Amino acid sequence: MSLPAMITDLMEAAKEENSSDSIELIQTHISFVIIGDKTVYKIKKPVDFGFLDFSTLEKRGYYCRQELDLNRRLSPQIYLDVVDVKMRDGKHFFDGHGDIVDYAVKMKRIPQERMMLNLLKEGTVDRGMIYLVAKAIAHFHLKARHNGEIAEYGSPQTIADNVEENFSQTEKYIGRSISREQYDIVANYSRRFMEKNKTLFIKRVDNGKVRDCHGDIHMEHVCITDRIYIYDCIEFNERFRYSDVAADIAFLAMDLDYHHRSDLSKALVDSYIEASGDEEIRSLIDFYKCYRAYVRGKVDSFELDDSSLNVDELEGARKMAESYFELACRYASKGLKGEMLIVTCGLIGAGKSTVAAALAEKKGYHLLRSDEIRKEIAGVAKDDHRHEAFGEGIYSKDFFDKTYEELFKRARALLENGEGVILDASFKESRFRVQAFEMANEMEIPFLLVECICSDEEIRRRLFKRMTNGSDVSDGRWEIYQEQKKAFERINKIPGSEHIMIDTERDLERNLRDILFDIEKTGNKYEDKA
Repeated sequence: MSLPAMITDLMEAAKEENSSDSIELIQTHISFVIIGDKTVYKIKKPVDFGFLDFSTLEKRGYYCRQELDLNRRLSPQIYLDVVDVKMRDGKHFFDGHGDIVDYAVKMKRIPQERMMLNLLKEGTVDRGMIYLVAKAIAHFHLKARHNGEIAEYGSPQTIADNVEENFSQTEKYIGRSISREQYDIVANYSRRFMEKNKTLFIKRVDNGKVRDCHGDIHMEHVCITDRIYIYDCIEFNERFRYSDVAADIAFLAMDLDYHHRSDLSKALVDSYIEASGDEEIRSLIDFYKCYRAYVRGKVDSFELDDSSLNVDELEGARKMAESYFELACRYASKGLKGEMLIVTCGLIGAGKSTVAAALAEKKGYHLLRSDEIRKEIAGVAKDDHRHEAFGEGIYSKDFFDKTYEELFKRARALLENGEGVILDASFKESRFRVQAFEMANEMEIPFLLVECICSDEEIRRRLFKRMTNGSDVSDGRWEIYQEQKKAFERINKIPGSEHIMIDTERDLERNLRDILFDIEKTGNKYEDKA
């Protein structure tokens, strides 16, 4: 396709300004982006998609100024100015004399090699970077505008309207980029979640969590250099930008999941919560990640109706849409599994953490580890091993009480929002096991206690291996095991129907089958009772 004369002329003008012939043009469905060695110009196409209207010169000028002002919130050093596109002597130029025929946003070029997506592909994104990004976003959200008009966009009705719009706009793609089963799973999950959480959505509005956000935070819009630059926010539609801050951070978390880095996605959410103090995010994050993935699938599906694309481009768009819809379906399937509380208990080295992690992966449940929470409360790094005597330091009675208190607090928040939860801790004291059981009964959800056992000889071998490689967060050692074994209180206050004992010296998959069978029995019993 030949380029408009204006773009060809402006590319020549950019060559002169940058004193270089290495000018690159990127074209999207809404803009032309001319990239030089030093500066970048973005020109909006005269299009009207309903949700976006750049059809007149006046509107393009307005939205260029909006883009400049809004993006200066996070990247003032990048967004330089809005410049006139002038015509004189039949040619187009940036500024100078002539008639104004269009507008362009002028930006400073940022190093492509430092874009977050490129860094991820190189394997250089670490938790330290993730923390800095999360902190920058949390700080931005804290200062972002919020008022009565903006708050309306976080109301249960508005959220429902946005979600239902997704389903109405994607119904025609069933059988093309999304299956009927996937469509129904995401729709059922989304509607169920919204219905169950109306009170939470209202609470978020009342607490000022609905703000003038970015609206499009993913890795291609994050640059990590001497500081964190986050750019290219949604300027063309307030409805896409005014949202719960949870929806903003969920976009980047979803993007990390999409690129198979769920570990960094979790680190991002944890870091954001640490920086913002917004613990409620945990109850909303999967819903908004599902929403964000579905929107990406929808937008890529729109390209299937673009007659200007060739066969390869159409196939690429279809595959991209399929992958995002599949991710949305995974989030939804996890949410539809329903709430359940599972406790893995046992002595140090008995294999409860291995079982809990494998079970969490199988069921898609949230895994909460006491070892991680204890060190988080103490301000100790996960890999900082504290070889303290039994019952001292961060393993004192007071610290145990604080750890379990936080463990139950987080579990309750997740369970209240229909999530399944696995608690991984020794639960050596009967009172904590009873507390977990009574919490499940109070909330009228299924409960299962998984007691992990194995021989002393095997535990000694495991603890020696763990001490040698130091790869686990646990500080367990043989002498601690011996003391813990003496202090472990007999399990006698949990009904046998909700307590399973497994020998972890057996094959893990065999143990998982036994546990999953008991989970199904417990769930069925609960359904019958209900």
